Amino acid sequence: MKIICAVQPRDFASVKTDPRLRELEFGIWEGKDIVAMHEARDYPHGQAGHYEWKPQGGESYHDGVERVDAFLRGVTGPSLIVSHGAVARCLIAYVCNIPRIDITHLPTPQGCYCVLENGKHQWFDASHNPV
Repeated sequence: MKIICAVQPRDFASVKTDPRLRELEFGIWEGKDIVAMHEARDYPHGQAGHYEWKPQGGESYHDGVERVDAFLRGVTGPSLIVSHGAVARCLIAYVCNIPRIDITHLPTPQGCYCVLENGKHQWFDASHNPV
């Protein structure tokens, strides 16, 4: 966020944090290899199950959308929101009214930013080129 503030320019002291935008909790899979998680016996292999799937001790995308809903209800104007990939998917799906079944497969390109406007989303790279 300090880098973003320096480029904007924005006063870093004006940055507000909100726990509802923290990354989804992956429970027993936190910090472990994603390939191993995808190979786990209880991991849903059809797209339909991903939205509701909750790893032991973790959260589902459904939980993430509920957190995002609570956060966005308090947003009153244009905002710069910084988050990790899973929460970014929840934000994009919520704002753009994307079917919940598609949330887990939304791209979140690394090192890019997404503009959400008029029910649509567009990713840009650091040079502001569409991705």
